[in-house]
Amino acid sequence: MLQDGQRPHPGPDQSSGVAEAGVAPEPHFGHHARILVVDDQKLLNRFICRTLQNDATCYSAHDGESALAMCREHLPDLVLLDVELPDMDGYRVCRLLKADPRTRNIPVIFATGNLDPDDEVKGFEAGAVDFIHKPINPAITRARVNTQLTLKRQIDALRRALAMDGLTGVANRDAFDRELASLWDQDARDGRPLSLIMVDVDSFRAYNDAYGQAAGDTCLQRVAGAIRGQIHRSQDLAARYGGGLFACLLRDTDADGAASVAATILLAIRNLGIERAGPDADGIVTANLGVATAIPSPGTSPDALIAEVQRYLGIAKSLGRGCMITAADAV
Repeated sequence: MLQDGQRPHPGPDQSSGVAEAGVAPEPHFGHHARILVVDDQKLLNRFICRTLQNDATCYSAHDGESALAMCREHLPDLVLLDVELPDMDGYRVCRLLKADPRTRNIPVIFATGNLDPDDEVKGFEAGAVDFIHKPINPAITRARVNTQLTLKRQIDALRRALAMDGLTGVANRDAFDRELASLWDQDARDGRPLSLIMVDVDSFRAYNDAYGQAAGDTCLQRVAGAIRGQIHRSQDLAARYGGGLFACLLRDTDADGAASVAATILLAIRNLGIERAGPDADGIVTANLGVATAIPSPGTSPDALIAEVQRYLGIAKSLGRGCMITAADAV
């Protein structure tokens, strides 16, 4: 069992983070838009990048495998993709991007010298949003690229709004469930650990009854901010699970790393100093935490991970206020 303040507060390089609202990172539009140009003709790549230099930062790839790797690593705002590549055709690249939850929302514009309508149909069926024909016309290219960037900005804003808990600004329960299922499948393929922290504001219902709903809302907003402020990586997720219960998903984070992150959350909530009176209170709002880690296996579900972290949270709550329980503590 860990009580408040028993672990040092790790720096940003020691902890995992949480994206605000728990959804896709804020898009990089205008001069900060990121476009991946994929073509095996290096001179054409450079020409396209020069054409778009006032609208975006461009990156180049010259084959399908490199394009897929760069999309997974950098999540560009748009991909301008040649149909004919040395290792695989652009249609296959597009289908693979759309099949991967990490990259499926990146719009793809095909560039091709072929004017056959059947090929365009094939491209749209693969998931493309538009076609640009070679030889490249700079004005048309810029116009079509900017149209798709504008649409992506609007769609991303809508996705963030739908995934956000309206009160606290972190992800809502639906977004958490979707992200957990997605990360579980990805980490099962990659063999990487996935950690889950559950944070329960101590006796929140009693706090709400004693101080009123407005004070309760403010309390939850401040607690959510404390959670979000302790973890920094964009691939992780903070969510409101329900009532005064929050959950954090930490990708590629082992048990020790998750315990360090949880310890900082525990201390940050106590350091808010939210006043609380009553015979069973110690003057401020605290929280209990459960922390669990798993390496997902193909064909399994995350239900066991949720059950485990809820069991640890239950143990923490039975021990009093401001407690944290991990697998190591529960042995």
